[in-house]
Amino acid sequence: MSNTLLRISLLSWFAVQLIKTVICRVQYKKWDYKKLFESGGMPSAHCAFVSSLTYGIACKYGSSSSFFTIALCFSLIVMYDAMGVRNEAGKHAKILNIIQKKIPIAEKTELTECLGHKPIEVFWGAVSGVGISAVSQMFVTL
Repeated sequence: MSNTLLRISLLSWFAVQLIKTVICRVQYKKWDYKKLFESGGMPSAHCAFVSSLTYGIACKYGSSSSFFTIALCFSLIVMYDAMGVRNEAGKHAKILNIIQKKIPIAEKTELTECLGHKPIEVFWGAVSGVGISAVSQMFVTL
């Protein structure tokens, strides 16, 4: 894969998913490898991915380029959505799971509650993405 910006962004996503898994291990004293592929939690891997891409584009093309503008707008939408719509959907899922436990339903399906992010999770995801991208760029040429 010759697209360095994409490789570094994917590396940022994976590194943050790994960090999330380790945080879960420390918190709950057990490994939950599903965390490597789940959304939600601290820090936000989605935000790490888009902020890493945006930072890489700024470094390669400059912050006054159209590419940077597009990437920044895309990143802000992803981050806003993570804190807004997806976070609210997670709250709804939590309430629906409680209701589902109290009402006899033939087919019960546990809804995923951890969909979105708190602002601090988005912040640290973005910081992680920029940091990983900055360090990675010391070893490769964009």
